[in-house]
Amino acid sequence: GLSRAFGGLSLPVAGAIAAVAGLVVGMKKAREALTDLAKETIQAGDEIVKEARALGISAESFQELTYAMERGGASAEGFRKSIRRVAEMSDEAVSGSKTAIENFKKFGISVDDLKNKNIEEVFLQMADGIAAMEDPAAQMRASSQLFGREGYRIVQALAVGSDGLAALRKEARETGNVLSEDYLNAAEHGA
Repeated sequence: GLSRAFGGLSLPVAGAIAAVAGLVVGMKKAREALTDLAKETIQAGDEIVKEARALGISAESFQELTYAMERGGASAEGFRKSIRRVAEMSDEAVSGSKTAIENFKKFGISVDDLKNKNIEEVFLQMADGIAAMEDPAAQMRASSQLFGREGYRIVQALAVGSDGLAALRKEARETGNVLSEDYLNAAEHGA
């Protein structure tokens, strides 16, 4: 062992060498852990960009809204499913589906709104529509078609209205929960 390798050295010197060797091993493990973390962060950034792009909103907005929904009690995955569903139903309403049109009317959203606004703007308008409904049961009935099983959690999160969501989005940025567009673009391109 150690005594053979450092046979003629005094015990304190041998101990110091062993400590340095342990430090080197620890630094190597820390470097590997940081490398893994960087790879995971780049992968997460790439996924954020792709999801946001599919929805037609900025990656920063997507992260802010995800944060706001989580703070309101919805899961990130539940939010993603819900906003995708709203986008799909928006397309259906623009294509003339009476059911979809009626679902959006419950929130004060017209077909013209759907044609002229991106999904983020529609989602914020829905938040104001939900906030304007005083009866929680009415909120649930109005949103069940749009949000599916995650509906009650999404409704709770949206009940603060667009102003409440704006405050939560600001909080997301201030607390470092939003990666910048520059970073995300670099992550998407593997930089």
